[in-house]
Amino acid sequence: SILHRLKSDDNVPVLVSNYISHENKGFGGTGAGMKLGLDGKVYLWSSSFVMRINADGTEKEGTDTLTSDTAITGITANADGLMGVSVAHFASRVIIASPDFSAVGYTDGFFHGDTRWGDPSDVAVGAVSGDFYGMDLYRNQIVRIARSTGNKVNTFEIDSVGNYSMMSSVTFGVC
Repeated sequence: SILHRLKSDDNVPVLVSNYISHENKGFGGTGAGMKLGLDGKVYLWSSSFVMRINADGTEKEGTDTLTSDTAITGITANADGLMGVSVAHFASRVIIASPDFSAVGYTDGFFHGDTRWGDPSDVAVGAVSGDFYGMDLYRNQIVRIARSTGNKVNTFEIDSVGNYSMMSSVTFGVC
């Protein structure tokens, strides 16, 4: 079960609870997560499936066709409903998808090697720009990605997060 507290339009707390393991066979017991997109919708993911629902649980939409790799590490959306999906392992990319879940573009080249398959470990969205940001954990940088094309805009160096395992995850937000 995933539980999360949100606020409705009239600022009343709402508890969102959903057992997602039976929504789609792509939802596994590990690696699942949830984020609130800037479009006000709830985004859920597991290693190979992404889903978007309203906060009240209605209008469920999802796909398992954005990537053939089974290493989705995060999803978020900007105010226009464009989605950024971080995919680690062999793909090592952030995919930009339209509101109908079709790929618009992507940025790849996040670090991976013989024992490091966890990048990008997360994806975030800028509230003002609507651009997406991927965590390149092993290079100690965050990559800015254009919302309209999926192309890399630039990178920002960050301090090392210290020791991490092969598939560790570092989440972050953009102000």
